[in-house]
Amino acid sequence: MNLKGMSEQGMYKMTKLVHAFPMNRAEYNQMRGWTVLLKEDPEDKGMLVVTDMDTEDEHICWKTLAVFESSFKMITTEE
Repeated sequence: MNLKGMSEQGMYKMTKLVHAFPMNRAEYNQMRGWTVLLKEDPEDKGMLVVTDMDTEDEHICWKTLAVFESSFKMITTEE
């Protein structure tokens, strides 16, 4: 992605609850109907990340395990 010429608005920290499911790159690409690129490792471990699950604003993406672990922290809930 070429970001030249774009106006950066500053730095932001995201604070949102997400659902996460273990999934390798090949499984994610298969779910999306995509082909794994030659330069990518289909066995890369990662997490399927879902925000706003089961709503009109639901968003699904995939993060490598390293990116996921450095960006997200598991929370526990007490009932």
